[in-house]
Amino acid sequence: MAIGGICSISVVSPDNIEAYNDYVTCLMMKGDDALLEDILRRWYASGTYSASMLNYSYNALCGMDSNSIYFVQGDSPTYSALMVQYGKGLFKSIKTISTGLLIRQQTQIYRLFSLTIYAETKTIPIFAIHIE
Repeated sequence: MAIGGICSISVVSPDNIEAYNDYVTCLMMKGDDALLEDILRRWYASGTYSASMLNYSYNALCGMDSNSIYFVQGDSPTYSALMVQYGKGLFKSIKTISTGLLIRQQTQIYRLFSLTIYAETKTIPIFAIHIE
């Protein structure tokens, strides 16, 4: 199924827990932050995600400065970091970037370099990199 098709299904069937990971990946690639936040809140509220992964991401994010960029590699660290940020509403000034999507999706690279962090501060934040 095409990326646009998966994103369309997320609007029609937003409570399909089995497809949340596909929805999140698709919405990240499209840059649809409003729908991404809705899906991540639903996923967090479902209680189906690993508590240990959420704890790991919480600890990684709380150790970072505001307006930092958090590079993650792999689905689990990406989804858990985004769930802490969007699902729980914490550390929203930190931008989480999936390195896997950087490789596959050129628009993610453009999003990375168009972040408001640089536009507002004119400085490049220190990066934290998580590698599985």
